[in-house]
Amino acid sequence: MSRRRSFALVLCLALPFVRALPAWSQPDQCRADIAAADGYAIRAMRVEGRWTPQLSLPGGDYSPDKVSEAIGLVREALDADRNRDAEFEGISAVSILHIDSCVRAVDEATCRAGVGNPKCVEVVIRPHALRLFLARVGSNVLPIPRANRPTFFGEVPAPLLALNPTVGTAYDSAFGLSLGAGISANLLDLPKTLGGEPVTLSDTKLQFQASGRTSLTEPFYNAYTDLTFSRRRFDGAVHDIAVSGYYTANDVPLGESRYANSALGLGGSVGFRPRLEPFTQIILGAAYRWSRNDLSSGAVSRVATENAGEGRVMADGYLAGGFLRLALWGDVAAPTGNPESYQRVVGMAGYGKEFAIALNQTIGVEVLASGGHAWGTPPEYARFFGGNSAKSFLYDARDSAALTSFPRGPLIRSLGEGQAGVSTGAGGIRGGTSFWGVSLNVSIPIPPWSRPLIPNEVVDTLTDPDGTQQDVTLKEVLKQQVGQGERLLRSSLARQGLPPDEATAQARGTWKEIQPVADFIADQANLFSVKPLLMLDVAQILAAAAGESRVRVAIGGGLQLTIVVARFEIGYLYAVQRAPGDDRGNLFARLTFQNLF
Repeated sequence: MSRRRSFALVLCLALPFVRALPAWSQPDQCRADIAAADGYAIRAMRVEGRWTPQLSLPGGDYSPDKVSEAIGLVREALDADRNRDAEFEGISAVSILHIDSCVRAVDEATCRAGVGNPKCVEVVIRPHALRLFLARVGSNVLPIPRANRPTFFGEVPAPLLALNPTVGTAYDSAFGLSLGAGISANLLDLPKTLGGEPVTLSDTKLQFQASGRTSLTEPFYNAYTDLTFSRRRFDGAVHDIAVSGYYTANDVPLGESRYANSALGLGGSVGFRPRLEPFTQIILGAAYRWSRNDLSSGAVSRVATENAGEGRVMADGYLAGGFLRLALWGDVAAPTGNPESYQRVVGMAGYGKEFAIALNQTIGVEVLASGGHAWGTPPEYARFFGGNSAKSFLYDARDSAALTSFPRGPLIRSLGEGQAGVSTGAGGIRGGTSFWGVSLNVSIPIPPWSRPLIPNEVVDTLTDPDGTQQDVTLKEVLKQQVGQGERLLRSSLARQGLPPDEATAQARGTWKEIQPVADFIADQANLFSVKPLLMLDVAQILAAAAGESRVRVAIGGGLQLTIVVARFEIGYLYAVQRAPGDDRGNLFARLTFQNLF
């Protein structure tokens, strides 16, 4: 498939999102002045939510009392959902559920055709739901919120609920147009989930993960499976201990060659809550790896197996109102039949911050810096190659294959995946033995094409002692509940047997992790948004015994669309300064679906 046809397919994937935006950006035009005596009929009444059940909502003649009745029915359905609170049992959480309505008048012709009355309305019942864990906020350094509509978990198909799938697609000039998918399931809970029984949250998990992507236009693919047994603790510095085994298989472009490998690994990890600013979590991991590596160029193929020990350190935290992630990977490998081993180390630092210019309107800035070096005599497949990447250092989960596997090289989005190396004197490309790189993303908001995740709607009115009435918004309700959360968590830990001083210290440490996430969701997160992107990559790959190692510089732009649980990015980077043989630029795109329920 040609690049032009692949680009057309990517645009087709994005088109439904673009077409949906004008409709989503229109004002609600809700009416609050229609009374029962006005003679309106109810043309339709529906509930906004995910996997909503069939509820017997009122019909016939319109009245505000019928709207109140419908709100009560929706609340009862959510309260009765036996699976809704399963993942929160045994652990404190900040929770809000507010249900309101929107009544819209319909034109006369539609009313006559639908209900035989010249005056009718459509009623939308709108539950606003949000929950934040108080003892864990997930394994992403950047908060990726769920939609602000509740899920009726009782209606979600059991396999979907059990496997928690994610899907996505991407385009890259080297890897081609690709489709990817993943699943994640706690095998200890699987029988209950598939049987439709409520699940009680446990500190012990046997987590199975599987993910993969395949190119539709090239012979490339990635596959990864992982089985992890973990024990989570909420007291003391150590909060998570895990042992895991994994299998991975890949066939990817690498310079002028094609690299296929398969690997088996066995290792463990320990998670800490350090009392060290600005970090909130630190993960230490180590593993043994056996791999088979096949590097082919044309008809020539070189196969080697190797044994290796690998380790990683990852730290997440918050700094100056932004989200910070640091990571360090290292390995020592001995290829079979090769008397010389080699060693590698790679470090990365990422920082993301939203600079508010108005409520829920922010300029997003993300910076990624990386560097690596190899010692000994690394084979060609273990040397550093740069290019575009399907990974996202700040957004990927700490336990995902994207972050547990050893990085390939610097991010240079003006080239396809694995295409940046060191030019040899003969005009070929070799991998480097060291590299450095810096990447910058700046996203700019378009206010009419966005809507806040948490609406700034009035949900209550309080009367001060002097008789003054004060409106309370949904955002303020969330912040008030979050403000009380530290005290609630301290009490919960004390009930579990922790001494008062230790419970206070644990709650305070946890709250350093919760508060920035809550502030982000309340004041900055959007239900949907369209943002132009400005991008810059600067990187250099070096090799002691190779030719030219020019600093590569690329600038470009793109577009970022976020709609509820879908995120689409497309961009083009032009090589302002490139090495001999490099392409002038690269088009890339990525569409991912996450938090499906």
